[in-house]
Amino acid sequence: MFFEIISDLTEVVLISKGKGVRSRNKLQKKYGLGGTWRKMKGQARIKLPTGELREA
Repeated sequence: MFFEIISDLTEVVLISKGKGVRSRNKLQKKYGLGGTWRKMKGQARIKLPTGELREA
């Protein structure tokens, strides 16, 4: 499903960091070895293709 983020991210929470990120190997192959990888989640208002606005 395609959507557009129309607000800033809020309630951002760290889920895992560094070696705790399971897809780290894939990320390192695509973007390189530098940096500390972080997996995060948060809330934002989005607009669906139908024009409907939702919190996600």
